[in-house]
Amino acid sequence: MLDMHEDPGWKEVRWADVRTLRRSSNAPNLAAAGLRLTEPCQYFGGGDSSNPSRLLKTTEKYGISDIYIGLSRALLEGQSPELALFNLKLHAVCLRVWATGGKVRCLDNFTEQEYFMDGLRDLATFNERSAPEARFHGYMVEVQPQDAPGDPGCFQNEIPQSQLSHDQHTRRDIVLHQWLNVLTRASAFCRSIDLPFAAAVPWWLHDLAGEPVTVSWGASQTRTCIADIIAPLLDDYVVMTDSEDHSVMAHRILQQLRSTSNKMISGQSVPRVLACGGVSGSRSGKVPSRVEDSSEPASEAVEHLEKTFVPYPVFGGTIITESQAQREIAGVRRHDGVNEAQTAESRDLRPPHHHARGGSSDERFDSVLHSLELLKPKRHSHPPTAPLVGGDRPGS
Repeated sequence: MLDMHEDPGWKEVRWADVRTLRRSSNAPNLAAAGLRLTEPCQYFGGGDSSNPSRLLKTTEKYGISDIYIGLSRALLEGQSPELALFNLKLHAVCLRVWATGGKVRCLDNFTEQEYFMDGLRDLATFNERSAPEARFHGYMVEVQPQDAPGDPGCFQNEIPQSQLSHDQHTRRDIVLHQWLNVLTRASAFCRSIDLPFAAAVPWWLHDLAGEPVTVSWGASQTRTCIADIIAPLLDDYVVMTDSEDHSVMAHRILQQLRSTSNKMISGQSVPRVLACGGVSGSRSGKVPSRVEDSSEPASEAVEHLEKTFVPYPVFGGTIITESQAQREIAGVRRHDGVNEAQTAESRDLRPPHHHARGGSSDERFDSVLHSLELLKPKRHSHPPTAPLVGGDRPGS
């Protein structure tokens, strides 16, 4: 039987107090949807006894509801008892735990794809053998369709679609279809075992050097933005960017939020859309280095994004990284030069209530926020983000 108090670090935690705080009106107003842990082993028994207390204080400070654990097959196979105990302790304080995996940029052969799927099967076995309170709540895949360092360039990261040669176009389409195949298989598998499925997706799918990333799709082979193909496969669509600046993050998630919101209004089942900043490997194109070297406290970014996207009911919140939280708590703040992104990338970002009525299908959503009583319930147990109901019409 799993003993929640078997190591000193977790004995110090007053579980009843933590649960009360998280459920009370005195809990933090921030709503950072999730916290990414890159080294979960430090919270297992035998580590620094102050680590568990520090982790729980972090979840309280940011209003964390979900923990995302980078899960290797070695960890899953070699430390299953410790992992189950860790999940159990987090569940005891009302936190959901997601396994995250992938990390491979291009799954371009059958062997790599099967290895990836074997990892999912191992996760399913872990959940089957664990007590309900020790199971993973969901799975987030991080496979991305872009070139890895040293790759000969099958995807052509920095080239817009209209400028690709015929051969480059063909190679990119192959990569995209391989990516879709992996996501489709993973989605089907997760749904077969009733496991919520998320994908961490690079922000530039709607805007790679000014153009959407498209692929031939369906019986008509119409070229479709790949983000629109991916969304129906997911319960959570996580938009990744390497910037920690809230203005840049807001600009980069806006298109997906508006697209998803339109689909919801038309009656389609849609995923939540979440923001995740400070993630390496999510850059495409050449961006001034000072943009990505500047950062702000995670709490400020979370607060700004929450306020900006209140009218969008599909917005699920912000996932922050462990390093972001630790820097703020330690009082460390990077500011290396002027944030060029503030003017170059986000100057045209206006709150939804400033958008014109009518116009494009993306803007159509902004003019009908008052009718969101028609929202359908979510497909899984995530608490819904409160829509703007009964308020003034945006722009009035």
